[in-house]
Amino acid sequence: MIVRRLLLSTIFVILAFECAASADRDAIKWIRKRPLIKSIVVEGNSHFSEKEIKGRLYSRENSFWRRFKGDRRIRVQRESAMRDSLEVMYLYLTNGFVSAKVRSEYESMDADSSARVRIIIEEGRQFRYGDISVEGSFDSR
Repeated sequence: MIVRRLLLSTIFVILAFECAASADRDAIKWIRKRPLIKSIVVEGNSHFSEKEIKGRLYSRENSFWRRFKGDRRIRVQRESAMRDSLEVMYLYLTNGFVSAKVRSEYESMDADSSARVRIIIEEGRQFRYGDISVEGSFDSR
């Protein structure tokens, strides 16, 4: 009985890893094609405007002028998701949102392999502190 359970759990784990590995392989193949970013969607923001958050992102939406200039930021890249998340996280941390969480995801949109970037934000509570003043005698040099 124990051997049977061990065998079944081993098979289940192997199948789970195979499914995850094939999904990762498909995602990597899709990213290597470097699809164009068709839209950027920001979800969960209430303190900052969508325009302000999009301005901080490395990724940009596809447009005629950006494509004409040859801008790399209109295409999906491996490092872009992490970079976008870090930029938005820095914006929230510098404004007192200590418990903010930011995720960046890519979604395939059409058969033409264009992409949608989703920035998902959990703001949490904002912390503020009062005025800071420094008093004392200082040497003026």
